[in-house]
Parts: sequence; structure tokens; C-alpha cells
Amino acid sequence: MFSSGQVFGEIAGKYAAGLARESDFPARRETAPPSIPWGGGPGEARLDAWRGRLQRLASRDLLVVRTGEGLRHYQEEARLLEEELSSAAVSSGREAQKLLELKNLLLTGRLVAQAALKRTESRGSHYREDFPAMSEDPMWRKAIALENGNCSMEEL
Repeated sequence: MFSSGQVFGEIAGKYAAGLARESDFPARRETAPPSIPWGGGPGEARLDAWRGRLQRLASRDLLVVRTGEGLRHYQEEARLLEEELSSAAVSSGREAQKLLELKNLLLTGRLVAQAALKRTESRGSHYREDFPAMSEDPMWRKAIALENGNCSMEEL
């Protein structure tokens, strides 16, 4: 399901970006979320560097083969990156978009890491090197749901 979300997410994102490019609605300062301060932004190069850092981190620790150590490493590094982003201001609509994308990627990665740490077994395409066997315990035949940082197991 995770990979299909990436595939269709990319398709939907490209379609939405195409519509936005064709729109005559001007990008204005007032349209940015109030949680993002304006002025003296880090520049697109810095935002691209942060994104690259996050992508390398996710590729190392969040792909199909995972370990508890790698997942905890991801969480700590993502926390540090999130601290850097929390004080970032933007100076253009494009920077605001890139900053919001980074914040969303961080949130998604945090949720994936948290759920993967909760599941101490391997199941389906999610393999934990530190828990290589699929458990027969019926507890693991449930989906992991996350809401506001709280993790719960729900029947499939």
C-alpha cells in the first residue's frame, strides 16, 4: 500500500502542479500559511539540500529492510532537521511550497518509523532484520493506526 501511495501521489501531485501553473491566480504573500514566517528565507538551494538530506536518511533507514536501530536513527535525525525547519522563514511562494513539502515528508517519515518500531516482526513486504520471522501471534494480524502521535492496533 505504501508504494501505491507513492505512485498515485506522484501522479496526483504532477496533475495539481500542472493546474497551478496554468492558473492566473498570482502567488501572494497572503496565501502562505500563517505558521511560516516571511522574509530572509533560506533560499531554494538550502531547502533542496535539506530535502536531499531527508531523502538520504529515509533511503537508509525507512525502506523495506529495516532495523530498530535504523528507525530510531531516522527519528533522531528527523527531529534535528525538524528543529532546523521550525525557524526557517521563506521569501517566495516557491520557498513556502518547498518548506511545506519538507514538513509533510518529515511527518510521513516520522509516522512510518513509529509504526515500524511498534511492529516487532516481519510481515509482508516490511522486513525487520532484528525481527526476521513473521509471528503467529494474532495480535500482529492488525493494522497499526497512528493519530496525534498515539499508536494503536486495529483489526484488519
